[in-house]
Amino acid sequence: MIKNKLLVILAEKEMNIKQLAELADIRYATLHAFAKNKTQSADYTVLNKICKTLGVIPGDILKYIPDEGAGDS
Repeated sequence: MIKNKLLVILAEKEMNIKQLAELADIRYATLHAFAKNKTQSADYTVLNKICKTLGVIPGDILKYIPDEGAGDS
């Protein structure tokens, strides 16, 4: 499973979702869903804008968490 750490990064930078949405020119609803892990896919355009605005790389935001029972047949 892929999760994102956007809320942690925003807290470290003393920003909120609304501020990032305005700075990155991303719809608030889109960014909110992404930050709260409510999306099933990552839009590269959105991810690019987030990285550019925050000065991070995708690996700083995305985290891989192995599914429980993975590899069990």
